[in-house]
Amino acid sequence: MPCTQNCLNGECVSACGDQACNPLCENCLNCEADCACVPCTQFCDMGLCTPTCGDGACDPNCENCSNCPLDCGCRPCAERCDAGSCITTCGDGVCDAACENCSNCAADCSCDDHVDCTNDSCLAGLCVFTPNSAKCDDGIPCTVDSCNVGARVCEHICATPGITCPPDKVFECDAVGDFGDPTIEDDCSVNPIVACTEESTPGKLPQERTVIRTCTVTNDCGGTAQCEQRIDIVDTTPPVVTCPLDCTLECDDVQCVPPECDDPSCECGGVATCEDNCSTCTVSVTCEVIPKDCTAGQVAGLTPPPKLTVVQTFRSSDGAAAATATGQGNIGECVRRIEIVDSNPPLLVDCPETITICRKAELDFTPPTCTDTCGTCGVVCVRSDNLPFPGPGPSGPITVTCVASDECGNESSCTVDVDVSDSGECFVVIPTVSEWGLVILTLLLLTGAKVFFGRRRVEAA
Repeated sequence: MPCTQNCLNGECVSACGDQACNPLCENCLNCEADCACVPCTQFCDMGLCTPTCGDGACDPNCENCSNCPLDCGCRPCAERCDAGSCITTCGDGVCDAACENCSNCAADCSCDDHVDCTNDSCLAGLCVFTPNSAKCDDGIPCTVDSCNVGARVCEHICATPGITCPPDKVFECDAVGDFGDPTIEDDCSVNPIVACTEESTPGKLPQERTVIRTCTVTNDCGGTAQCEQRIDIVDTTPPVVTCPLDCTLECDDVQCVPPECDDPSCECGGVATCEDNCSTCTVSVTCEVIPKDCTAGQVAGLTPPPKLTVVQTFRSSDGAAAATATGQGNIGECVRRIEIVDSNPPLLVDCPETITICRKAELDFTPPTCTDTCGTCGVVCVRSDNLPFPGPGPSGPITVTCVASDECGNESSCTVDVDVSDSGECFVVIPTVSEWGLVILTLLLLTGAKVFFGRRRVEAA
């Protein structure tokens, strides 16, 4: 049979026992000889080798607190695992309040305060100060007695406690840390009472303040002492201001030039934002207008050449308005540039398509006018026959080309066709010199005849 048998010397023999575990048909349950689990650390469970760690039983032959804390874990707090063995934490020099006290671990939680003529006793796990009755018990609780052993004279002594505050500290307003605890020195009390009060004074900025911390210690004999600590909460981090992106605008977009350069409705105005580590912040904007020579920019190859540059400075302070006015407060700022350009050509006005003049008449052409949305413009007209204006009329049809240009070199043009006419309207009869002579002779003859016939009428009468 496949998998479960092998052919040996012509006979089919069982594959189990050939020292090869075939996972297709053999497992730790049906063929332990080939698929046996690792002794101690594994057990066979429905044909699968399963780790014994986690079965709830600590097998000392192969499991310990290091390799199997699930089954062989040490007692919390009271023990720790060391090289596979659980050893007690009592004696490590640290009194663990969670599980050790002067009763169950005197080695770590001793009541001995090392003061002469005192006797601390452990009561229900707590250290209780009692007079040293074996030497100089004077019947007054909470005393430190000095004993002259030879004379058996007890002198009641209770020294003033000592207290030392932590050093003065400075914190940033967004990273205020622990002020620290004072250090107490006292020969009279096991647990003297310590109380600290704080008096806060506002600083120059909203989140700044100075804290004067006064700590007082009182021992069991009523002796007191004080110390003082100064904590300065400061704000030295300026707001972070983020500008909108630089942009380019046409000069006829008048809402985007001063004094409206801070208008957020501007086409590319954008909105500047600010963030401060300790307080809210607002952004103000100022503008500087820098005139540019767009003609020079055009020569330099700038496309389109700038006509104006508006420099916007966005500024934010984390101080109050009054503080900012006097130079106090942290200032953050960023700068954005708006290039004002003129890429639109001027508009030609009253440019005819065709005009007609009489042959040999003088050509006196009136140029069209121009308008520009961003400045001034001018018009120059040139005849195709290169004659001036006004000047002699053309002998035949010509064209007149008019070009309007603005301050930034933007141009628009129009072409006027000039036709030459030979129609009758173009002829007015002007007598020549000989013709004038004939006219004068005719007039003289008519005048002489009038005089002659006038005389005849007089003689006849």
